[in-house]
Amino acid sequence: NTVRSNTVSDNNLADTAGGGIFAFGFGSSIQGNVVNRNGITHGGGIEAGQATTIQDNVANGNAFGITVGSEFNLIQSNTALGNAFLDLQDFSPNCAFNVWKDNTFVTANQPCIS
Repeated sequence: NTVRSNTVSDNNLADTAGGGIFAFGFGSSIQGNVVNRNGITHGGGIEAGQATTIQDNVANGNAFGITVGSEFNLIQSNTALGNAFLDLQDFSPNCAFNVWKDNTFVTANQPCIS
């Protein structure tokens, strides 16, 4: 799956994940997207599963910015700012086999995120 050069904004459905980009297939590519102001209580930004490249995206003002749920992901050169709960989030212990590099953010759930 490739998701490239899209704008997903202002999908704020009450008490739902709302909007955003969700790619849970193996080996997806999410590049050059703008994902702003989505989700109220959860979701809304960019969420990916395993072996996904997430690069050169902007995810600002969502419930969560960028979230990965498994291993072997490359998360590089993204901007995630002003998200309600966390800008960057990795559910793998100690970012197991995920590479976080050159991202712009303020909040993250683990110190291995950069």
